[in-house]
Amino acid sequence: MFYPKIKVPVLQNRAFNTREEAIGSDFGYLQIEQDPQTGIFENRLFDGDKLIYDQNYDNEQANSPAFEAHLDQVAEILKPFMAGKKVIEVGCGKGHFFRKLSDRGADIVGCDPTYQGDDPRIIREFFSPELGQTGDVIILRHVLEHIQHPADFIRYIAQANGNKGVIYIEVPDLSWIIANQVYFDLFYEHVNYFRPEDFRRIFGRIYAQGVFFNGQYQYVVADLSAVNPPPYDFEKVDDRLQVSFQKLDQISDRLKKTARPVYIWGAASKGVISSLHLLDRGVKIEGLIDINPRKQGKYAAMTGLPILSPAAFKARTGQAVVLIANPNYESEIRAELKGMDVDFENL
Repeated sequence: MFYPKIKVPVLQNRAFNTREEAIGSDFGYLQIEQDPQTGIFENRLFDGDKLIYDQNYDNEQANSPAFEAHLDQVAEILKPFMAGKKVIEVGCGKGHFFRKLSDRGADIVGCDPTYQGDDPRIIREFFSPELGQTGDVIILRHVLEHIQHPADFIRYIAQANGNKGVIYIEVPDLSWIIANQVYFDLFYEHVNYFRPEDFRRIFGRIYAQGVFFNGQYQYVVADLSAVNPPPYDFEKVDDRLQVSFQKLDQISDRLKKTARPVYIWGAASKGVISSLHLLDRGVKIEGLIDINPRKQGKYAAMTGLPILSPAAFKARTGQAVVLIANPNYESEIRAELKGMDVDFENL
């Protein structure tokens, strides 16, 4: 076993209108091991029936300049593969990256049941052969980690697309999580956790592969006509990897001694799960801060912590400790709170 059994919200990216709703929201358990057929790390206690991706689900990060820069980098990676081609973005969310590619001239169709806009090119359904859509380029940005049996799902995508075309996949990199002890980056929504070598087993032909977003994410561009079925040959390592919460324990010990109110910047995945870990260790958290206006004024899953806008945070406090859930956003967070009597710390 790589990761011990831990209780977490099933949808940490869903905010709630009342504290009572948030505290009473559904939960599940993480217990992460290597799959014996593929070598991919997975939550063995995952129950897909618990997850309902509807219009109340919100994982939008496009309000951040740092994340916008990341999306621009993704668009540049895709550029040589999209020229003159039909593109399908599977799991396009609220359509932000879809619009970015469309503005760059892409002939693009999207599909996602959580979409809330009125663009007729985005279908409010999961991708399937019944949609009658095929493309030269299939995009899966932060979708595959939510899907059980990911190698089989890739084969399903290939078959639905006529076993042709190019696929772009972007997911978190488990290697970064392990190296940085960021175990609050493991969520119930994510049934799978990938390392770059996992994709080299799945695909017989890879056109591009790398890591970016300061090592947190990885990508692969591969041939959908060359998808290898499991089982794969791989080295079993989950019983040798030691999960250490030492870093989180040390942070908790320091925070329990401070007289300043403690806040976490970020009410998305890392912020919600890190607050849960810290509360379990006896740290008092006053609230989460987030720039996503659709989350502000609501409450975080399971903990019931209030989600504040930056303006609301500034209005309620003098001295404070602000924990930065994702270091990629540190410079813009410090700029937003410039002049305040705030101690910053990266989780």
